[in-house]
Amino acid sequence: MTNTPKQPDPHTRFMSMREGASYAGISVANLWSIAGRGELPLIRIGRRTLVDRTDLDEFMLARKTKVA
Repeated sequence: MTNTPKQPDPHTRFMSMREGASYAGISVANLWSIAGRGELPLIRIGRRTLVDRTDLDEFMLARKTKVA
């Protein structure tokens, strides 16, 4: 059995850290690092930590650059 990342439902606004990392194409550790630096807000409900798809999209779009 392989441990492939779970793909988030495209209609779900809030994603687990694992789903958010898969959505962004980065590692879970990298997503935690970004959030730890205060660059991405997280939602904590009990023991669950969620990321808002809108916040993640905005974070990625703010880093979009043109290659000459």
